[in-house]
Amino acid sequence: MRGMCLLQTRINGADLRGAILPDLDELLLCEWQVVSDDLCRELMRYDASLFPYPRYFDDWARGEGLCPYLKVDIFRAVNFSERKALWSPGPALGKEELVQRLFKEKNIKSDI
Repeated sequence: MRGMCLLQTRINGADLRGAILPDLDELLLCEWQVVSDDLCRELMRYDASLFPYPRYFDDWARGEGLCPYLKVDIFRAVNFSERKALWSPGPALGKEELVQRLFKEKNIKSDI
């Protein structure tokens, strides 16, 4: 049985214990909005790791253009409010760790 569709859903403070959740990719596409600085940096790194032109993020952070996702017709990997002042290249965390950190930060109870 497939889990619930949460695309662009705000789930802050939800109790999802016992729920059949969608896969991690779909959970990352919930409407996360503003997150802590550290988590924002990690989410940007993850987003950039899946983007076909990662250097666009460096250009954007230097003030040379718009957010990379406005330049190309592809979907983001995570739905959150990015802040270019926090951008720094680096290895991306895995999606399971990112979802766990999002759930913890947004006070979401789950069995993950």
